[in-house]
Amino acid sequence: MENQKDNKEMSRIKSSYGTKYGMEIDDWTAICLCEFQDNFKGLNNSLNESTKEIVKAASLIKGQVKPIYFSSEEQAYKYGLSSRFYPFLASIIGILLIWIAYCIFGLQKEEKANLKLFNNLISNGQIISNNGELKLVLKAKGKKNNVFGTYFEYDSKKDRLMVPLKPDQTD
Repeated sequence: MENQKDNKEMSRIKSSYGTKYGMEIDDWTAICLCEFQDNFKGLNNSLNESTKEIVKAASLIKGQVKPIYFSSEEQAYKYGLSSRFYPFLASIIGILLIWIAYCIFGLQKEEKANLKLFNNLISNGQIISNNGELKLVLKAKGKKNNVFGTYFEYDSKKDRLMVPLKPDQTD
């Protein structure tokens, strides 16, 4: 039964192409065209079903969307701004908090790094009380037994005192 159907279908394909193009086609070409038509029928059916579902979904969406009309651009702008005000405000506050935290913790790290440099000065320095004031006593740099944080060097060109805190390790 299936074979008769295929033969009739092949005869129909041969005759339709013969009348359309004025040429006769062989059996293999008719078989290929028959297979193509069978495959495209299934694809065409699934495409039609998908199209119907899309049209149905689009009609549902159109029924749910409520357009808003404004009398002026200013009114539309205010509506848009007010609907996004709280997320915008939360973003600005979040950015400010992050910036403040970064500044505070960044300064603390720098301060801690500087405190480590003054460790020799704190542990080796001598403090005396003179006229009601506490003063740090440093000696001028000598030739031997110079402990970092206990002596100073005078820079006469810039008129300043310099206290070595630790050896320079960049060499």
